[in-house]
Amino acid sequence: MQEIAAAIKELTESIVSEARLADTPKREAVEMVSAISEEIAKPQAERRTSVLRMASNGLWEIVKHVDKLAAAYELVKAAARSQGIELP
Repeated sequence: MQEIAAAIKELTESIVSEARLADTPKREAVEMVSAISEEIAKPQAERRTSVLRMASNGLWEIVKHVDKLAAAYELVKAAARSQGIELP
């Protein structure tokens, strides 16, 4: 879980410091990262996969056009996958 936490922290910091994102999408992206983080932290039986899926899809729509953010999101996906968690 430390790998996921580190990847999420890096993604969040990248979003906050990204000058090409306006304030509203930046805030929304950080909120989605927070939702993803909260769900991942729950025991597997308590995770709401629909929340993970919706937040991940929404986040991807914001970050996919910024290479640095897309790469950071891919790191989160890989770290999650290593724990048996699939993110879109």
